[in-house]
Amino acid sequence: PPLPGGPSGEALRLGVPDWLYLELVDTYGEVGATAFFESSNSPTRIGVRRRSGDVPGKPVHAIEDAFVLDELGPHRAAIAEGKLVIADPSSIAVAAALEPEPGDRIIDLAAAPGGKSLHLFDLVRGGGLIVAMDRHERRAGAAQRRIQRLGAGIEWVIGDAETPPFAGSSCDRVLLDAPWTGLGTLRRRPEIRHRIGRTSAAKAGRMQRRMIEAALDLVRPGGRLVYSVCTVTSEETTNVVQGTGSRAPAGLPGVDLGCGLLLAPHLTGSDGMFVAVIDR
Repeated sequence: PPLPGGPSGEALRLGVPDWLYLELVDTYGEVGATAFFESSNSPTRIGVRRRSGDVPGKPVHAIEDAFVLDELGPHRAAIAEGKLVIADPSSIAVAAALEPEPGDRIIDLAAAPGGKSLHLFDLVRGGGLIVAMDRHERRAGAAQRRIQRLGAGIEWVIGDAETPPFAGSSCDRVLLDAPWTGLGTLRRRPEIRHRIGRTSAAKAGRMQRRMIEAALDLVRPGGRLVYSVCTVTSEETTNVVQGTGSRAPAGLPGVDLGCGLLLAPHLTGSDGMFVAVIDR
């Protein structure tokens, strides 16, 4: 039978709940919301980050060492040897936004599975103190073992990003890749659209705000906090950083929302990711 007209019909065509479609329409307009969901319903290519050697894949514009591949088979040896790591371009952009320098004291507050912590280690060429924290002991342990096999000297701590166990003003760089509803990963996890509810994003946003406030206390004057979430709802992105003086990182692809940068499948061919920089 023909689809009904109006927003309900469009939501049904896109395969998402009415409320979710309308929420993104309110934030990005009908064209933006439709483009996001249509792109999210399409297959994704495999993202990798180069640690060493050559990658016969397609480089991602304006994200250093980020590539996309059509298949993993020819590259499994390079992945096993630690020359390549599997990572979506949006995740690679997050660590790049922190712009760490050798000698920096860096904390990744919600680190598991550890991909961004490893990237930070590579960016400072091992010349700094990097502490990766996560509240889930099992996930943190698995991440620590994996990263140790790749030769990265990263300290791991079990702790909650709402009450991090570190001294105030003790860090040069802090990364908060906060827990999220995950709508940015719909291309790889399509079931998420049916697992979250109307209040999920608002609930996550309140938790993320508490985490930002705790993270800011750790940053020394002249230091930097990067806040990122792999989703696109306003409750978890622009609303969370309101009043913090955040901005979009420079030199990365995406749409500048004023208080942060939006990457998305229909904009950058990547997962949906919001990245905000807060300089102290």
